[in-house]
Amino acid sequence: MGERSPGINVTILSGDLLGNDGPGSDALDMTRLDNVYNVVVGSGVDGTAILDGFTVSGGNAVLLTWDEPPGSAGLNSGAGMFNAAGSPVIRNCTFRANMTRSYHPPRAGACSISTAVRWW
Repeated sequence: MGERSPGINVTILSGDLLGNDGPGSDALDMTRLDNVYNVVVGSGVDGTAILDGFTVSGGNAVLLTWDEPPGSAGLNSGAGMFNAAGSPVIRNCTFRANMTRSYHPPRAGACSISTAVRWW
């Protein structure tokens, strides 16, 4: 493990299923409609779950509706990683180009954390 160089040997967990996301595209861009909702889910796990040395990209946590049900904290959030009531260990990771549709309340594109015991 000491010989790893995640900055040089990049390993990407991508939610872009067709590989067609353009630079600067937003959450409602047509090229993002194929993307997965959450790239990584860490809900319900403990500290033995480790995500180390990855780039997480291309999540698109967007529901194509204007109405969000009450108490739906996971909707339109956590495109890169969604974590509810879990405590995974995240090390040496980069979250980029993960999108949400954020109106009110604000939502997290890279990571959404709810009731986590430990983070990073």
